[in-house]
Amino acid sequence: MRGDQEPERLRRGANQAGFSLLEALVSVALVSTVLLALSAGLLASVRSSQVANETQKIDAALSAYSETVKAVPLSVCPTV
Repeated sequence: MRGDQEPERLRRGANQAGFSLLEALVSVALVSTVLLALSAGLLASVRSSQVANETQKIDAALSAYSETVKAVPLSVCPTV
């Protein structure tokens, strides 16, 4: 090897293997964005499930009260 020649791996423009720091940062940012979107969707699903559960409980309570009211005999009010 002569002193005026650079080794192949040190020359500019030589093929590089692996990822640069910028590529790694962009990929981490992209993965973070995707995970944030997925977690927001999951949180919305959990909230929706809680609302549906509360609605079902209220519906059951109103149905039970309605059946109780139906079971009470109707009393005729005297008219004047």
